[in-house]
Amino acid sequence: SAHSSSSNEDEGFTNDKTGIRINKCFKEFVSRRESDRYVADGRVQINGVVAKPGARVFPGDCVTLDGKPVSWEKLAIVREDGDLE
Repeated sequence: SAHSSSSNEDEGFTNDKTGIRINKCFKEFVSRRESDRYVADGRVQINGVVAKPGARVFPGDCVTLDGKPVSWEKLAIVREDGDLE
């Protein structure tokens, strides 16, 4: 069969189940609406790049808010399959 999960990894990352939406990185201390505002205001970066609304983060990504690291991985429930390398 022609169904290959690896064929759409690059262009279809938004529906990759392993990542979490950027606004969930801040769920411990602000509402989702407020975290969306952080992203819209350009205050959030993923690996040094300003995050876009709806961006997804993956294990190992460095998320910062106003230049300060956010320890989002402890907050997010991320699968630990070992195949994210």
